[in-house]
Amino acid sequence: MNKNLFKTAGAAAIAALLLLGANGCSKVNDLSGEAPAASSTYFVTLGADLPGTPDTRSTGVLTDGTWTLNFTDTDELFISGEAVEGNENLYLTGVLKIVPESLDPGNPRHAKFAGELTVYERKDVIGGYYEMEYPEGSGNWIENPDDPWYETEYNEKEYDLSAYDNPLMACEYNVYVTLIPSGDWSVFEYDNPTWVYFRSDLAVANSVEDLMASGVNVTGRFDYETESIELGGNDTILDIWLSGLTKNAAYKIELYVAPSEDLIDNDKETWPMLQTETPRTASATGTMHFVINAWDESYWPEDADEPVPSFYFLKLTGKYNDSYTVRLGTKTLENKVYKVERTAVADPVDETLPVVTGDFEYEYYYRYFSVDGTCTVSGTGTDVEFYLDDNSTLCLNGADLSRSDDESVIYGSTFNIELQGDNLVSSRASCTVSGSAIYVSGDGTLTVTSTYDNTESFMGYYCFYAASGYTLTNSELKDNEDGTYTFSISVCPE
Repeated sequence: MNKNLFKTAGAAAIAALLLLGANGCSKVNDLSGEAPAASSTYFVTLGADLPGTPDTRSTGVLTDGTWTLNFTDTDELFISGEAVEGNENLYLTGVLKIVPESLDPGNPRHAKFAGELTVYERKDVIGGYYEMEYPEGSGNWIENPDDPWYETEYNEKEYDLSAYDNPLMACEYNVYVTLIPSGDWSVFEYDNPTWVYFRSDLAVANSVEDLMASGVNVTGRFDYETESIELGGNDTILDIWLSGLTKNAAYKIELYVAPSEDLIDNDKETWPMLQTETPRTASATGTMHFVINAWDESYWPEDADEPVPSFYFLKLTGKYNDSYTVRLGTKTLENKVYKVERTAVADPVDETLPVVTGDFEYEYYYRYFSVDGTCTVSGTGTDVEFYLDDNSTLCLNGADLSRSDDESVIYGSTFNIELQGDNLVSSRASCTVSGSAIYVSGDGTLTVTSTYDNTESFMGYYCFYAASGYTLTNSELKDNEDGTYTFSISVCPE
């Protein structure tokens, strides 16, 4: 038997799975007379065992950073076997529930699981056709019958496995096993009926106990010799305590990996191991405590005799220009709990961003501002974009905003702009500032510049209206010698 350890990732989710490959020998029943009818589902009962020195979940005692794994009465196993009787398109998969009566307090690392496994057949079917331009240069697009794209379907299939006492013995490649802790599927999601992904982006908890109870990935293997399940330990757990953050500020948390510390600012050499969806808030004293999953990402350099440990670091992204890079260190991670205490040091302020205050959310990596309420902008900002929710207000007070691509700088549907002083907005888009209805107030001007060459479209996309109690003046579109187009609006109280 060959054992291979590998990891797999999936918007947003990441899983570590241990595979066992073996050629299973069938056990033939003593059949009499007619062959039984084929079925798509088979009921099985499997014994499951935990290793002697495991590290996982909350049931047990913490000793030197290691938790002992014991089963709980709500545990489930996701089972997926490949290549039923050598057919690479046939899978045997399902969820088995623990048999509570099998739990023995004297031996909490053994239990039985029972449930139905279903035979699925995988088929690639034509989902549609890619488009091609026809006739050439006309701008019309039609489907190309010679260029289809495919999607995969998984359908239940009746298949006779009665010759096997244990139908998993018919799976000739691998049988994947994932323990679903405490019946909580919040950190797991299906990609298809034959695969479940562990969503590490949701695996952030307030304590080691909470994470181990419902957010830790535990995988294992089906042993063809004993015809039972052997589970392994969980991934690494980082128990992180931070200080030095902005008081009461909310942050999105990301765990990153780099080959070495001097490469953490190189986007091509780093990758995220965990990205949270919900921000966490620092305390009134600027401290924060959270617990997350991780795993070892040691790598093999060319001509190296042994793997080299990677460097791990956190990125904490606040509302705006309030971000921290927290260096955790270089280490070969084991399957245990590590307590990490660090003082966060703020990242340098980005001088190419404008001064922004008010009601908004800021996406650090895309220089994207989402305004829901009232937001004031001043100063120079390059490669920025502002999205306005309906009825929100963007106050421009001496702002100079630009983008180097052909996207809008300010956009939304129905929103308000308040102008104070002189303001500039420029990009290569036809709609540098765009919306279905933009109501303008204040006492100032806005000059809009674009390199877009369709003057009729350029002017027509702008729907500026004077807000109640104000007078709005639009200039004519100016065709500049440098190939850009400019127009301006001015507003003042009535």
